[in-house]
Amino acid sequence: MYIKVRIIVTGSMLKFIDMLKREQRLKTADIPHLARKGKKLVSDGFELRVWWDNKITPAFSISVSTSLDKRAVVRNKVKRKFKVAILELQKNEFKFRNGKYLIIVRDLKVLDTPTEELAKQIKKALSY
Repeated sequence: MYIKVRIIVTGSMLKFIDMLKREQRLKTADIPHLARKGKKLVSDGFELRVWWDNKITPAFSISVSTSLDKRAVVRNKVKRKFKVAILELQKNEFKFRNGKYLIIVRDLKVLDTPTEELAKQIKKALSY
């Protein structure tokens, strides 16, 4: 299974298109608070923890436990797949509410799920 990542070479720099921008990434210090106090939205294979705040632009983080798989390669594939799904939703004009979003992966079956389906599941979980 492969995940498409577009790379543009400009001069001597590589630019990855399918990455979250710095302002869209959740800070490490915010993750424990969000995991405890955030609103829990459950979907197949993962759960979303959300803390809505009008002062912040939408920020995301993806958490994959080592108990699911010890290999970092597999955990990074899962994270990459979720990032692509989030970016796909943003390209399709889906507006995330301002706040913090933590995706906690509970099952590795999301690796077999197509990215479009993951995007639909995220959208469905957020439109409770």
